[in-house]
Amino acid sequence: MNERRQAIANLIKTTKLENTKIARELVSSNPLFEGESVESLRKYVGEVRKELYELALKEGLGIDAVAIPESRYEEPAQYELTGKIGILNDIHIPFHDKRALETAINYLIKYEPDILYLNGDIGDFYAESKFMRDPKYRDAIIEIRAIKQFLEFVKSKFQTIYYYEGNHERRWQNYLWQHAPELASLESLNLSSVIGADDLGIEFITNGSLVRAGKLNIIHGNEIQAGGLINVARNKLIRAFDNVIFGHHHFKDERIERSLSGQPIGAWGVGCLCGLKPEYRRINNWVHGFATVEVYNDGSIEVENKKLINYKVK
Repeated sequence: MNERRQAIANLIKTTKLENTKIARELVSSNPLFEGESVESLRKYVGEVRKELYELALKEGLGIDAVAIPESRYEEPAQYELTGKIGILNDIHIPFHDKRALETAINYLIKYEPDILYLNGDIGDFYAESKFMRDPKYRDAIIEIRAIKQFLEFVKSKFQTIYYYEGNHERRWQNYLWQHAPELASLESLNLSSVIGADDLGIEFITNGSLVRAGKLNIIHGNEIQAGGLINVARNKLIRAFDNVIFGHHHFKDERIERSLSGQPIGAWGVGCLCGLKPEYRRINNWVHGFATVEVYNDGSIEVENKKLINYKVK
């Protein structure tokens, strides 16, 4: 095992840090990793962790190492958020509602969150869509510039920002996989690099990663198929079997129930900040909204699921 792998293995064995935090620790304190991208190192840490796990499994079961093929399964990345969190989702830049977005951001500036959490579909990525597209809007450069401008603005207002990949952000990777697979692995074409998140110090989280804020799971919404647009929060709660907050569906919905032991569990659907009457769906039940979450020391949470009525926070 070379020096780099040994350094990673030592941290995995002696700490309970997840992969991203190990990568950050190594980049900041170990000269072997000086100047390396946290995202690329996080993947390397995952590889080493997987090797250590498989080695321990083989030794524990006495399995012949040659007998069983190597697995390509990867555990999802995990993130733990604490403190006061402001959540924005489904902005769909450049098809955002500018006034609604300004209202939500102004509220969060006064709220002073420890973390701004951009919960997916911040950009629309219309140009990369697999659906029929109007040529006059199919301009990836304009979209990317607008997203960069937005990220630069919020970074000037909030110190710590996480950007979770929604299904619309996923269009970027899917487009590369389909039309330029030979280039898809280039770090410079990673979406987090293209939109400037890496340069701004914004943590980009891949869709499907496990994100928790105390006793609350945070997902974009596409990860759990809720079976239509009726009782979405209830359906998400049934499938999550846990507290969950999500966007994706563009309207506010909530469901709170109690377990047999009397513990409350809930699901909160957060509204959007895009235009409410897009060409492809003029009639809908969308509503503007955003959310705040406060995580207490014992892991308990307080969720405020806000909606905007006539651009006033309710």
